[in-house]
Amino acid sequence: MKERLVGLFVSMLIFAPSVGWTQEVSQPQAEAVPSAPETVPEEGIEGIYASVGLNADGNQYQQVVAIVGNGDSFDVIWVNGKGEVNARGIGLLEGETLSVAFISGGALGLATYHLDRKENIWLGSWDVLGSNGVHSPEVISKVGPLTQEDREKLKKLSRPSKTSPPPGKPAVGSRGA
Repeated sequence: MKERLVGLFVSMLIFAPSVGWTQEVSQPQAEAVPSAPETVPEEGIEGIYASVGLNADGNQYQQVVAIVGNGDSFDVIWVNGKGEVNARGIGLLEGETLSVAFISGGALGLATYHLDRKENIWLGSWDVLGSNGVHSPEVISKVGPLTQEDREKLKKLSRPSKTSPPPGKPAVGSRGA
């Protein structure tokens, strides 16, 4: 499983620049990294993330995840490479674990992520109600802060056009496209 997640993470690094929401992020020197706090501060969670995962059928997907603070919780939006919202949910942060209840194509799902401080990534898994019961792995990695421009893009994505048909329902156990 770990080898599969490492492969997904490498794919994510290749995918991140293609979504147009990346920013230059300098890597700190090892000696300059302060000791990590016991919990993740809320202001550190909000941002734009690259996501790589596997659907229940074993097909790999890549997408962008936006995590937006909303009081004590977080709005979480998954957007595919075509700029379409694949899923939307509400997240709760407890220590270093982010749990997200989401809706994708009318299916109710749950995702749980745990912060891997060594790799600075969130390792997670998700499933949807009515699936085969096998958790699908997903890795998300922050590629930048949430800018005002990002917030405007997300507002537009949040309101589907009244003239466009509703999005098609993905297959059970499918979240990415």
